[in-house]
Amino acid sequence: MKRKAKKAFSITAAAVFLAAVLYLVWCVLLNDSVIWKNVQVNGISIQGKTKAQAREAILADFKETYEDKAIQVNLSDEVYQAYIFPMLGIDPGEVVEQAYQLGHGAWYKRGLDRIRLMTDDNAEEITLLPQVTHPETVSSVISYMEIEKVDTVVQPVCRITDDSLIIKKGKTGIKADTDALKEQLLHAAASLDLDTQIQCATISVTPEEPDFKAYYRQIYQEPEDAYMDEKNDYEIVPSRTGISFDVAKAVKEYGQAKEGSVFTVAFEQILPEVTTGDLTSRVFRDVLGSYNTYGGGTDNRITNLTLAAKAIDGIELMPGETFSYNETLGERTAERGYKAAGVFVNGQHAEGIGGGICQVSTTLFNACLYADLEIVKRTNHSGRVDYVPAGLDAAVSWGDPDFQFCNNTEYPIRISATYADGSVNVKIYGTKTNSNTVKVTTQQLDAQSYKTYRHVYDQDGNLLETEEICSSHYIS
Repeated sequence: MKRKAKKAFSITAAAVFLAAVLYLVWCVLLNDSVIWKNVQVNGISIQGKTKAQAREAILADFKETYEDKAIQVNLSDEVYQAYIFPMLGIDPGEVVEQAYQLGHGAWYKRGLDRIRLMTDDNAEEITLLPQVTHPETVSSVISYMEIEKVDTVVQPVCRITDDSLIIKKGKTGIKADTDALKEQLLHAAASLDLDTQIQCATISVTPEEPDFKAYYRQIYQEPEDAYMDEKNDYEIVPSRTGISFDVAKAVKEYGQAKEGSVFTVAFEQILPEVTTGDLTSRVFRDVLGSYNTYGGGTDNRITNLTLAAKAIDGIELMPGETFSYNETLGERTAERGYKAAGVFVNGQHAEGIGGGICQVSTTLFNACLYADLEIVKRTNHSGRVDYVPAGLDAAVSWGDPDFQFCNNTEYPIRISATYADGSVNVKIYGTKTNSNTVKVTTQQLDAQSYKTYRHVYDQDGNLLETEEICSSHYIS
């Protein structure tokens, strides 16, 4: 019995030893680098995968699940999508490492781990949620939404007409408060609250204020008086009405106007001191001086008087311009209609073509004296004439002597000359700029010599000036 028992023990011991050897050999053969455990992470089985493969599979599923996930953001009744994937991250390292531990501890435990798996068919379900691992990307998430472009403020619209500045006043609006929106998105992403629509935080935006000073500079127009352009034949340059408006008043009233209303700034007109009509009406408005001489004589003399009067009638002189009697009439010839009539030659009466025209030049000379015009050139006759007192005549002859005067006024002047019924009449039309009056006197120096004076008085009769005009010496 003892022998049998000993034999049975030997067999059992051998069997146990063999089993142990076989188990250890099996443990050695079970050496690999894949996950044994039946684990599903976010529904993805990682059993049979290496750690790298498991991590890759979990990250791929994370990207596929969340890449197109967006948080809805409402702003001004429009919905914008905030794609939050750039902000999120997931770390499967710890989960994979824990799953990998089964079967990869002490080598002699591998068999037991495998037997444990064979007897447990239940899969372990692990949910691994993403975290906000890249909060700095929230700015780019907002930028991609283009929600920053939203600005509901209505800016004022201005237009300028001929007589007013018309402004449609703006309206206050809103735009996204991006700093606050960042916090809203980070909070929603951290809680993975992807179904709730965020009402975007906003800031109020007021419309711009019109720059009334700038509009004033653009609109303001200085009034300009009409004037005569001496560089362009004294043409009348039209006046210009000035334009302005009260800036302070406009700013105040605009501030009181309702948003969205139409606000009008009426322009103020500033009239020039001298309008075009004023200047036009001034030109040739006044008779500056006039004079009449009497005496017709023969038909030939009357013909010459008539031709000479017509020659100077209507002549206009601009300020500073000098008139020449000889240049205006031209040479007196029979071909031009002048006839032989009485003239003075060395104090004696004689006949000559154009005789008598000195009566017209004399009449013009006296009209110029009373018009207070500058006498440039004047010569007396060699003998006294009977149509003006001594010292007041003006002799002319082709070539020389000549009678000349200058328009020393600020405005154009016009000569009006006529001969009718034995009378030569000359008027000087222009623009009287003062109330002065003129008196002409002569002083006899001796039997044949005279001096001629012009006296200018103000409206109260005060003598302003006495001017010696010329000296005369007669032979007969």
